[in-house]
Amino acid sequence: MKLRSAYASALLVLLLACPAAAQQTAAQWADQEKETLAAITPASLAETLKQGAPALDALFAQIKTAGQSDAVASVRIAALTQHVMRPENTRGRKPYADALLAAAQRATEANVTCFFLDQLRWCGLPHQASAIKAFEKSGDASVATLATITLLAVTDDRASKATPPAPTRNATLNRQLAALKDAPRMAAILKAADDPDTAYAGVALAWAATTGGKAETKVWGAKLMTASDPVRKAMLLDMLARRGDKTACEAVSACLADSDDTVAAAAQRALLLLDPAALAARTPDLLKALPPERHTLVRDTLRQLSSGQLKTLVAPYDTFSPAGKKIALELFKERRLAETIPLGLAALDAPDEETAIGAYRLLREIAGKEQAEILLAKLPSASGRVLPEAQTTFAAAARRDATGTYLNVLTRAIENAEAKQKTVLLETAGRVGGDALLKVAEGAAASDNADVSTAAVRALADWADNASLPLLMRLAVTAPDARRQTLALRGLTKKLEAKNLDKQPFAAAWQAIRPAAGTGNEEHKAAIDALLKK
Repeated sequence: MKLRSAYASALLVLLLACPAAAQQTAAQWADQEKETLAAITPASLAETLKQGAPALDALFAQIKTAGQSDAVASVRIAALTQHVMRPENTRGRKPYADALLAAAQRATEANVTCFFLDQLRWCGLPHQASAIKAFEKSGDASVATLATITLLAVTDDRASKATPPAPTRNATLNRQLAALKDAPRMAAILKAADDPDTAYAGVALAWAATTGGKAETKVWGAKLMTASDPVRKAMLLDMLARRGDKTACEAVSACLADSDDTVAAAAQRALLLLDPAALAARTPDLLKALPPERHTLVRDTLRQLSSGQLKTLVAPYDTFSPAGKKIALELFKERRLAETIPLGLAALDAPDEETAIGAYRLLREIAGKEQAEILLAKLPSASGRVLPEAQTTFAAAARRDATGTYLNVLTRAIENAEAKQKTVLLETAGRVGGDALLKVAEGAAASDNADVSTAAVRALADWADNASLPLLMRLAVTAPDARRQTLALRGLTKKLEAKNLDKQPFAAAWQAIRPAAGTGNEEHKAAIDALLKK
């Protein structure tokens, strides 16, 4: 191996010491001397060390002051310093370090002394400390300073001087178990696992995770079934999960609905790791009596099952508790399982508000054109927190529908609905957007029924895109009453002040609308002028 790494360590010293070399870059010099440098190999370095003090003294004599040093010799010395520090070459370290020290003591020039002290900084030995310390009295500051640095390097002993602590009880058990074969080890583990100290028992269970086979798994499963302390049960469950033996699934499954949250969580995690299919098969029973407070715990575990495994929840869905149904609907939504559309539709009228909201959120992701009429029919009867979910679901499905079915059924419904129903339908139209519904909303804004007209203005103010801006400009100035004018101006302001909106097209539209507005609200005209100038 060529010790090219040695070149760099000596190069700075070389260039500082040799003005001729300083005229070149390091790369240029290395390229010029590449054949000579290539000869610096582990074998050649070992041969130099084998020749002993005479060869080393001759080499060190080539380090001189006033730029007269032999550049290749400098590199060879740096390479020797690295060579003796390799584990396989330590026998040569002491004689080499002693030769360096002698060279430093012989030197009469400060920079030459520093060169050898710098090499000793890497390979010097503690027995040289007093001799190195003598250099701290040098009249040359650079020699004295480097001597202090070198002294610290060769005497640095970071080993703790404190009395080693007595082995702890846990460490003793760890050492004892490591020395035993499987059969006696299992007996010792079983005994230690019952220790009152949970940390001590934990050491034993760490060994239990890798000791024995199916027979030992059966023993631990039986122990789990008879355990009463929640902490010990959780520890046993974690250990069985680490064993990775599926024969433990039956014992682990018995703890899925444990009264203690920690144990139940550990059981779900363990069964998921041992056999996800086994967890999926037992999940319907788990969700049948699931209390609301376990919602997050169970949901986060079941999220790690595959879509195929979650399909086991479809058939027994009606048997789940309200909390169980809510979890199932969330999981179906996340995986967009089209098979669950009938479940979502059936749950829309659930007396539990959370379940109904979950059903709408599910259908928001998977409803198709076939569900357009049903979702539309639910809008007028929805209320409270369910209403915005119903509107969002219809709007999301409409945007996904490439057939126009949702737009058509909503358009017809707005045209034919009674005044009370039109309010909700117009709000929903605002969430959907589109040219066809925009014309319907424009017509409704001109309605003689104030409630319908107001609902239309609100819908235009919240329109899904900016296509409603020209209508809002006109309504802000010419709507039949101040209330509708104000609603239109507020909606217009919100849209025009949206970030990154290009106002130029709408400014042009306003220039056409403004004169046609006649003697409309002059204050609002001025406000719109100001908005478009910003």
